[in-house]
Amino acid sequence: MRFRIFNNDLSPQQTMILGFAAVILIGTVLLALPISSATSQSIGWLDALFTATSAVCVTGLVVLDTGSDFSVFGQLVIMLLIQVGGLGFMTFGVIFAIKRRYTKLLFIPFQRLITLDFLCGPIV
Repeated sequence: MRFRIFNNDLSPQQTMILGFAAVILIGTVLLALPISSATSQSIGWLDALFTATSAVCVTGLVVLDTGSDFSVFGQLVIMLLIQVGGLGFMTFGVIFAIKRRYTKLLFIPFQRLITLDFLCGPIV
């Protein structure tokens, strides 16, 4: 039996959720490393999980002070998580959806917005 990480039977919604969880998990592992802390001691898994989740969700909640409790590596990880969560993750999701031939589903609402029939009724 072949193990497949990216199953083609997953819906785009399931793929987005799994990708979101994977980014949070990778961020948690990176933030829990001793190199991420300014004191060279691990901040703990729970604090790393909360910080990574907050960064990816662009919430802004922190348990530890980012400027003083994290090293430059930890600050870069948090910055990348914010970027991936804020803009990059949705951008990659749209690219993935377009790649999977869902262009009609994505662009039908935009087509309705720019047509004159939708804005001011049919023109006679």
